[in-house]
Amino acid sequence: MYQPFFFSALGYDRNDYTKIRIAETVTPWKDQRSRGSVEIYVRNDIYKNVLHSPDTGIAWPDGAKRR
Repeated sequence: MYQPFFFSALGYDRNDYTKIRIAETVTPWKDQRSRGSVEIYVRNDIYKNVLHSPDTGIAWPDGAKRR
């Protein structure tokens, strides 16, 4: 669950971002273990155009090619 005050305090709209889980965690404490995850938020335009684009020849604004 995201903390909405991080977005609102910085003037961002949560709907402009996609949450991506990047790691699963297990935290041991005494005789118990708790599971969790590490997540980041990526702007939707970057998520769509870079992270999930099948096109390896994306035209970048500076003319660079995706490597």
